[in-house]
Amino acid sequence: MVGSGKMSIDQHIIGMKAYLARMQSICKFLEIRFTVNPTLWFWRNRMRANKLMLRGAAVLNQPTTGESDNFKIGPLIKKWASGTQQKHMIVRKICEMAIDGRRAISASEVHMELQGRSQATASLDRIRSAFSHAVEMGLFRKAKSGHGDLYTITKICLIELSERTHCKYTNNDFLEMCRFAVAYDEMRKQAEATGEDEKMGKVYESDHQTLVERIFFGDEGRID
Repeated sequence: MVGSGKMSIDQHIIGMKAYLARMQSICKFLEIRFTVNPTLWFWRNRMRANKLMLRGAAVLNQPTTGESDNFKIGPLIKKWASGTQQKHMIVRKICEMAIDGRRAISASEVHMELQGRSQATASLDRIRSAFSHAVEMGLFRKAKSGHGDLYTITKICLIELSERTHCKYTNNDFLEMCRFAVAYDEMRKQAEATGEDEKMGKVYESDHQTLVERIFFGDEGRID
């Protein structure tokens, strides 16, 4: 289904079934329910989806909009996270864990979390170094414990994070990406709810299957 040339209806059906089969495999890998109609909607809008995702990701990785030499937003965090992509990843994970649990955390915990999430590996030394820099800048406080050094997020860090987050959440490119994601997610959820209703006999499958579902699954329909 790639290219600008015209396709016959038979070619279109073959291409559509191949695309749906591929997306079905991807959904199985992700351990989420595959549904034909929302998947077709995504295909129809895939170029917009790609564009919005790329722009939204750029918003998260680019300097905060509106910053200037005379007006800084979260300058300490920006300085702390500057450097390599790995350093940026470590800083994000440290802040996420400190906020999520609202408790003191250790470098070892951050190391284990990064490994558990299958993210790019970061050595324990690099994580400890990131914590040391945060302490020097007043973004975290260090305390000793029986299990090693623990770190607690400071009020300054929380304020800077909130200001930077506010700027991201008011960015139009980021908001457009979010709207698309919510729309797609809602269609998938409603389609799954319809499937559950069919299983329970609340609605009849023959009244609700679309032509494309019949073409893809066959006359017997889906069996899951």
